[in-house]
Amino acid sequence: VSFHAKYLLTGMLFCGKCGGRYYLRNSGKYRYYSCYSRTKQMREMIKDPGCKNKNWKADELERIIDAKVREVLHSPKLVADIAASRPQPTPIIENTKIEKRIREIDRSIARLMELYQKDDIPAEVLGDSTNKLYTEKTALQGSATPEPESTVLPFDLAQELIANAAEVWDFADDEQKRRIMQGLITRIVLTDDD
Repeated sequence: VSFHAKYLLTGMLFCGKCGGRYYLRNSGKYRYYSCYSRTKQMREMIKDPGCKNKNWKADELERIIDAKVREVLHSPKLVADIAASRPQPTPIIENTKIEKRIREIDRSIARLMELYQKDDIPAEVLGDSTNKLYTEKTALQGSATPEPESTVLPFDLAQELIANAAEVWDFADDEQKRRIMQGLITRIVLTDDD
């Protein structure tokens, strides 16, 4: 079962003082985003019982975040800066050597099969030789370092997605805005008025 957030900023807000999460408190008349550590609402969510970080009026904080999101959505330079600042995966050199040796093994097996088809090599020699090569190949495949999946979005695709999001933002409901924000924002850290 996937978590379905009820409020615009739920799950994105973190306390800059204790590292705890913020949640929306609804008093009936006012809505506030508060640090769990400060309110001590849920014992398992408390990071520092002495936390005194600011409570934010929900409308005020949502207005500030909305303005920041609009700034990102309408700033090609900011998009370029974000894309450039993302860490680029480093190639794993050892895998290149392993892949080269695996290709050599595949060529050796193919040559042995050709020799066998021409009756130039006995079946038992073919069996022993190919078994050794397959064993080495399997060991090499197991020793290769898994390539990390790239989480970097190509710049042109990021530009296109952000341009589409900018067009949608003004007419989006809270759920659509949440989805857009989740694509742009990893976390929002609140420290007093910052």
